[in-house]
Amino acid sequence: MVGTSNFPDTFNRDVVKELSLVDPSASLQEEVQRLRTEAHVDLVIALTHQDSDEDLKILESVEGVDVLIGGHTEGFDGLYAPGLTQPVETVTRPGSVYVKTHRQGQTIGRLDLTIEDGLVVQARSRNIPVTVAVPVDPKVQQLLNEYRQRFARHATQVVGEASVGLQGDRLVIRTQEANLGNLLADRMRRTLDTEIALINAGQIRRSLELGPVTLGDVLAVLPFDSALVTLHVTGAMLRQVLEHSVSQWPNHSGRFLQISGLQVTYMGKAPVGSRVRSIMVGGAPLDISKTYTVATDAFVADGGDGYDMLTHATDRRDHQIPLRDLLLNALVEGPLYAEADHRMIFVNGKDEN
Repeated sequence: MVGTSNFPDTFNRDVVKELSLVDPSASLQEEVQRLRTEAHVDLVIALTHQDSDEDLKILESVEGVDVLIGGHTEGFDGLYAPGLTQPVETVTRPGSVYVKTHRQGQTIGRLDLTIEDGLVVQARSRNIPVTVAVPVDPKVQQLLNEYRQRFARHATQVVGEASVGLQGDRLVIRTQEANLGNLLADRMRRTLDTEIALINAGQIRRSLELGPVTLGDVLAVLPFDSALVTLHVTGAMLRQVLEHSVSQWPNHSGRFLQISGLQVTYMGKAPVGSRVRSIMVGGAPLDISKTYTVATDAFVADGGDGYDMLTHATDRRDHQIPLRDLLLNALVEGPLYAEADHRMIFVNGKDEN
């Protein structure tokens, strides 16, 4: 598998320890050579699951791959060939081509190749939109219906209500303060009785609409089971953590933190590593020599999403409570309400005021 290079930062660290992860370009080149010389294949098609810039590096550096089919991030119309800076629909004698459909089944890719004497002499790529005009596959629909019926018995159970829409859309929650992030982080901080709470936005997968909330809604918002953790973190380490939170901003990165107990001003256009302008903890300026109590989840505490600095935090306690349970408890207590209260301020970026 040619997979995303940040896999060690986005997956269970205990599982990653058991795996051997190698350079994708070098290993792919070796495998292509084996397929060409030992298996005598006519065509090499590589499937990847990584960012487009990583795919383009492979396209330019690995010889012998006829077709590279990408995934994982947003796609594009047309195709790339070595030397092209923009995708085109058709190319002659490309050597190799790279194609990628759009996210979440929005399109189906069609790639037409003309091959002569084992070489691709022409390639044409189109992404065909999937609309209601595309007929449903009856076998797939039957399988889906069976699982939906099983799930619906539990998923349709109403567990509470939201008195306001709670924003969890990835375009928002991964780039700025969101009221759903505030609600969850505040709940985490109060439940675990810490000064600060941090939630990586990648945990939160969708919004909650105004009105009744079902168990299925809760599972869709928080599908992961990573348990909550409390730590002792120095002020200096906390500054590192907050710098890392915005190190890929304004890209929609799952490492972006929703926060509680803090007010942080970021300089959105400053160099990476120098974007935190000010930090207030409980209304007082951050003291880099002081130790603070922090609540987060095991994924982040284990260094997930690149938070390796937190593996050096002290007095770790694992509470065996998933964040989802905190949301369910809040729903039982009464209608959910939260608002953005300017705990995150971006200067020269979103939310500047």
